[in-house]
Amino acid sequence: MRAAYFLRQAYETAIRNKDDDDDENKSHGHEINNKAVDEIVIETLSQGLSNPKHGSLLRHEFAYVMGQLRDERVSLKNVRCMMHDE
Repeated sequence: MRAAYFLRQAYETAIRNKDDDDDENKSHGHEINNKAVDEIVIETLSQGLSNPKHGSLLRHEFAYVMGQLRDERVSLKNVRCMMHDE
């Protein structure tokens, strides 16, 4: 479960760095394999949430962290579909 909270921290750091870069008009390349860290975090949490091999507690933690991100890229439709699958 710590991994989910680590992902939240990585997301927040990436967003904060993006805001700083926008303010300074600089780009420091906060990317991994040409993909922004915040995008990777959202994808990873979504995949964890949709993996039925994870227990309900871990999947709940993924959904909780996704909610904490308050990012419009996190689809409520996908979260609701996951809730109805069980």
